[in-house]
Amino acid sequence: MYPLCQLLILFVLLFSITSCQQKLANTTTTEDSTHTASNTADKSWVSYSGTLPCADCNGIVTVLSLYQPAGPNADLLFKLEETYKGMQSGKDVTLHSEGSYGILQGITATPNISIIQLNPEKDKALQRFFQRINNNELKMLDKDGKAFAGDLNYSLFHK
Repeated sequence: MYPLCQLLILFVLLFSITSCQQKLANTTTTEDSTHTASNTADKSWVSYSGTLPCADCNGIVTVLSLYQPAGPNADLLFKLEETYKGMQSGKDVTLHSEGSYGILQGITATPNISIIQLNPEKDKALQRFFQRINNNELKMLDKDGKAFAGDLNYSLFHK
């Protein structure tokens, strides 16, 4: 019975070593392909930045990055970083979000404009709207997709 136990232990050890080597090989391959894919994809990200108005802080430093794929059926993705400067707590607060976006062409009053809608598939409270002024400027709109009243600057500019 003793040699059978040794054989069983040897089998388990060999199986474990082989499994670990396969997992390591798969992980390395995945990391390499992900690294290559991210290098290629980075060229399709376009970023806009600026400081947007804030009611209870000194301003929201905002960076919006949009993935603009070459193919017609690719996903439209975004990354948004917002840093609330000079909060009452004395500390800056940074929030990160990401998801998908859609492009709305025209609205009743001005049919030729292009509006970027962040999170179109999510709850209205999580959606954001930006009007494309030109290739270098996006202007944040209110929760209904309309321009804010007043003279405050709601623009983000191409980095």
